[in-house]
Amino acid sequence: MRNLTNKELVKGYFVSIIIANCFFMIHRAAYLEPVWLLYSPQWMIVGASMPLLLIFLQGIYSRMYSLILGMFQGMGLSKLTLAFSSGMETVGETNSMFILDVISLLAGLTLVWSFLEYISLKLTELTVKTRGGPVTLKSKMNA
Repeated sequence: MRNLTNKELVKGYFVSIIIANCFFMIHRAAYLEPVWLLYSPQWMIVGASMPLLLIFLQGIYSRMYSLILGMFQGMGLSKLTLAFSSGMETVGETNSMFILDVISLLAGLTLVWSFLEYISLKLTELTVKTRGGPVTLKSKMNA
């Protein structure tokens, strides 16, 4: 987090709130809806959260910050809802492997995507350097 500017921290926090709500809704709906027999809730969370990370955030640090913060906020919301709905003070029935699966899937995909972005940026810089500048049209015809 120390590598991020204040603007990136605030932007990442707002994206993490959206990711937390996405995690919370899908995780809680898994107890109510029979559609989860066909689709895995982990993959649904990954499929909904990954575009948010890629569209709204740039850089590996801000994406990982938002991802981890959002997942733990979502799990906290899920546990609090379970505690208040059941009336118990101790919260159980939350599989820690569920959140670890989701975080590892999203972190792996984010790392691969950021690595591919870095490679494409370096290849673009290399191409511009070898050509001697941006590509220009050398003909005198008006198009």
